[in-house]
Amino acid sequence: MTINQSSTKFKTVGGPKKYYKYKECEKGQVLVEGRYVGTSPNKFGKENHDFKPEEGPTVSLNHAGQLAYLIENFVRVGDLCQVIYDGTSTLEKGAFKGKEVHNFIVNVADSGEQLNSPVAEEALEEEISLSDLD
Repeated sequence: MTINQSSTKFKTVGGPKKYYKYKECEKGQVLVEGRYVGTSPNKFGKENHDFKPEEGPTVSLNHAGQLAYLIENFVRVGDLCQVIYDGTSTLEKGAFKGKEVHNFIVNVADSGEQLNSPVAEEALEEEISLSDLD
């Protein structure tokens, strides 16, 4: 039985995901190298961050405060990223003082592709319009 005789290319959506238990990870361990594809809700009402490597299943990184901050502020959907587990530390102040938290390093490829993203184009337009005011 032939399922697809079309010349149209399809991409699979959904499918299996790979998860990590951070407490079992080693400092310096590369968790994923792949394109950031967005978030997916977890059973605790938080957002996991999903990455699609070149090969293998989508990697879904469980919510962690520092990871969420880094991704929300420095990563855009479609960016090629590398996420490295950087061990744990204990918060020294604030409402969660004394709590052990997971740390991460997020590297984003500098490929020049960002110049074509809507966010970069808006920033460029704003920069141009601000300089016109001088």
